[in-house]
Amino acid sequence: MNGKILDEVSIASLGEDIAIGKDPIVFLSAPNFEDRSVRSAAWMLDVLGGRREGVAVQVLWLQTPGVDDVFDRIKADNRDAVARRFSILGSKFVTTRVDLPAMDANLVLNRNRDLVNKLGGRASLLLDISSLPRTVVRHLLDGIVREQLGEPTPSRYSRIICLYTAAGDYPVGADSDVIGGIAGYFTKRNIHDLISTAGILDAVVSLAGTSHDSAQTLDALWEHGLSARTTVSSLAFINRENFIYSYQRLAHAAWVLNRGRETGTDLLYAFELEDVVRQIFERTELALVRHGEYRAAGGEGMPTYLLGGFGPKPIGLAALLATMRYQRLMESGGHSATSDVLQVRGWQYTTRYSHGVGPLKAFEIHLDELYAPVCSEVEPQS
Repeated sequence: MNGKILDEVSIASLGEDIAIGKDPIVFLSAPNFEDRSVRSAAWMLDVLGGRREGVAVQVLWLQTPGVDDVFDRIKADNRDAVARRFSILGSKFVTTRVDLPAMDANLVLNRNRDLVNKLGGRASLLLDISSLPRTVVRHLLDGIVREQLGEPTPSRYSRIICLYTAAGDYPVGADSDVIGGIAGYFTKRNIHDLISTAGILDAVVSLAGTSHDSAQTLDALWEHGLSARTTVSSLAFINRENFIYSYQRLAHAAWVLNRGRETGTDLLYAFELEDVVRQIFERTELALVRHGEYRAAGGEGMPTYLLGGFGPKPIGLAALLATMRYQRLMESGGHSATSDVLQVRGWQYTTRYSHGVGPLKAFEIHLDELYAPVCSEVEPQS
């Protein structure tokens, strides 16, 4: 891999491209009860001006059947406000209800295909992940990647860009919204089961999420015992754009720093989201090298790579793509392996989860790099 799989792009430059109509665009928005959930839609309307040609929009209505509380009413207001503004697109605008947690990702993807066809069969995809539940982001991106790289289906998207608006702040008690044990997204196996079958193990855990998710993950890894064939890395994200909150997050994870020194856990610091993304992919390359060499030397245990992409959504997005890369390259090298994105089994919304609106960022996925060979200088030696 010589290029970037996930790359932050200038939001100003992206806005200019949209304003001049450089490419047809399909915009996927998911307004909910968070203030930031409508930020990218407002930005899109602003840069479009009065442009209607070459633009299609799908608004997702995320709903838990049988639930109607104050959060749902706020969500409905935000969704209706966005829908009214984009309804001028006529047949190139659609609202899609998605029932949670039993999500039908194919319904969303099929409607996106219909919109792309109305734009001539090829368009740039702009997906707002700011307030999408993590499982929804994974379902959609997993489907988009497999469809885009599948044969004989032609590539529908000239560019795939994820928009992410940071929150202004988070309320006290937001950690209680995350409940349940840690399990793999792809395998559905709990973390203890994933660890127990590993012959060689690399794990990367972001400390940027709740103390609940990182604590459960690291405790499970440390309880397993770190053998010479186990490498655990923890990522501490100090966000310059929200320093006080980041400092509080890190303070809650102070025990990790102490325990990490005792166990030999690598601690990596990052001050920009792009730094976290870069470090995730660098660790993935190292895991591919280590695990390939282990298999080439006759290692019989299962190579296992686990990524806890907790925290801001772009971190989880990088974890998803890195896991897909690891699995594909191990299999193409003739090696069976296990890899997974770690996630909390359930959640509940007891708060609005976030307050206010932070900076809007854009991250482009370069699928031509996703399954590129490991760089020659770090290829496994047989």
